[in-house]
Amino acid sequence: MPPDDASVDGWTWFDSLRRGSAADAEEPWSTVAAIAARCFRGQDGVRLLVHLRQLTVERSVAPDICEAQLRHLEGQRHLVRYLETMIKIGAAGPPATRYSTSDEEEEDND
Repeated sequence: MPPDDASVDGWTWFDSLRRGSAADAEEPWSTVAAIAARCFRGQDGVRLLVHLRQLTVERSVAPDICEAQLRHLEGQRHLVRYLETMIKIGAAGPPATRYSTSDEEEEDND
């Protein structure tokens, strides 16, 4: 519940809840992507990801599925696709920046 303080605008009251919590120690997104890539790099990781994909993304449902079940399945599908994206990005390594050139490249540009 938001605090009773009327001076707090919108959703900013969430910030006060996050201060001093584990949220301050969150890993950068690129680091988490690299961790996901390492976790699923081996044969066991690949087999697990295939299994999760079969249970969710590749699953078809009957037309009489209730809305709650469909929403739950779509959430699972989203999570599997998110993992696949994290693995792909993590395996590719950190993105190159246009300012990270070696000394040799700088000399060639002079």
